[in-house]
Order: sequence, then C-alpha cells, then structure tokens
Amino acid sequence: MPSPDGKKHLPVLGGSKPEDGVAHSPWVWVLYGGIVIVSVWVPLALMALFLGRKVAAHWAAGNPSLSMQSPLLVLPTAALVILSFAGASALGGLVVGKFAEHPRRWDAALAGALGALIVLFFAALGHALKPPLAGASIALSLLLVACPTAALGGRWGRRRPSGP
Repeated sequence: MPSPDGKKHLPVLGGSKPEDGVAHSPWVWVLYGGIVIVSVWVPLALMALFLGRKVAAHWAAGNPSLSMQSPLLVLPTAALVILSFAGASALGGLVVGKFAEHPRRWDAALAGALGALIVLFFAALGHALKPPLAGASIALSLLLVACPTAALGGRWGRRRPSGP
C-alpha cells in the first residue's frame, strides 16, 4: 500500500473493517470456534494421555496390587484428558468472543457444543463409543465440559480493552 510519503506500509491487522463491508455470519464464527477446539485439543489430549500413563505406571510400580485398569490409575488420566478438553473449549470460545463482529451470548457455547460433536463423530468412526451406555456418558461429559467452558472463554474474549 503506497502512502503519500512514497513508502510502502503493511496493513494493520484488526485496524479497520474489510473494504467490501461484508461481515461474517455468527455461524461462521461458531464453526471456526469448533475447529479451534478440535485442533487444539488433539495435541493436548495426546500430552495428557502420555502424562497420565506415566503417572499411572509410577503409581502401579509403588503398589503392585493395582492393575493398569484399576479406577485409581484410570481416573487421573481421564481427568487430565477432560481438563485438556476444557482448556481447548475455553480457547475456542475466546476466539469466538474476541474476533466475531457482534458475538451473541450463546455463540461461544454453540462452538463448544460443535467441537464436542466433532470429537464424538471421530470417536464413533473409531468405534470408541461402544457399548452405547459408555458412548452416552462420554457424549454427556464432553458436552457438560465444552459448553460452559467455551461460554466462559467467549465472555473473556468479549471483554474489550478500554481505550485511552
């Protein structure tokens, strides 16, 4: 962009509206938030599984009467995975709240629900939701974690810094 002084300046991100004046629909931001949730959660979940497995192996070495399927060893790993999903959901909600033109109150929560549904879709493709009762409990727990944390992230993102 040439300026009056003849220098070429780069555009400032977020400095103005698009030149064509077209704003994205709120549903586009819900889709973006869901994609952010899944793409952030996958590496976080892998790290949580790795860390949980190490903790479980350490605890099992200290107590040989525990098997690796013992709830005492499985629950910390599951808690780490759920915590990583909550963090990814909050980040996806923050993206919706921060960058959407006029975010509605439920857009971030809908992004969380969409992220959970995408995860459930891929889990169903891998036959990880069998038996049906386990699949229903997994779906319920993901939705109960994703929607409130994404809504909280959207609330954090809507807080605009007060200008001078």
